[in-house]
Amino acid sequence: ASVSRLGGIIGAYHATSLVSNSDKSLFAGKSDALRKACLAIHGTPAPGNADVSFILPVFDNFPVWFQFWDGDEEFPVNYQFLLPQNALQFIRYETVWYLIGTIRDYLEDYINIPDVLQGHRFSPFETPNK
Repeated sequence: ASVSRLGGIIGAYHATSLVSNSDKSLFAGKSDALRKACLAIHGTPAPGNADVSFILPVFDNFPVWFQFWDGDEEFPVNYQFLLPQNALQFIRYETVWYLIGTIRDYLEDYINIPDVLQGHRFSPFETPNK
């Protein structure tokens, strides 16, 4: 998948609109774990200036572009999800919030699971075997 396959962006769903500042800080300093989590759900690295940038396959031919910037002394931690321009032809506007929340929860869960499970590939919509 490439960024050009997105066909344009309808909007960036920034973390600020989905979670509190304390929730965003859960990803602080965990860029490597976020990369592993994105790879575990068959994400493809994407270009950009973000510390972590992946195209995540959510549905067939429906990717979500995840970008994460780790915080520093000048800027706070931030992340965003970018959707295809024609996203609303496939899912309802209200469903976007749940979709992004599910992906965010998966990423959070993945970076906090035991090391023995990290590196295994599974979908955020499945429960990993423990």
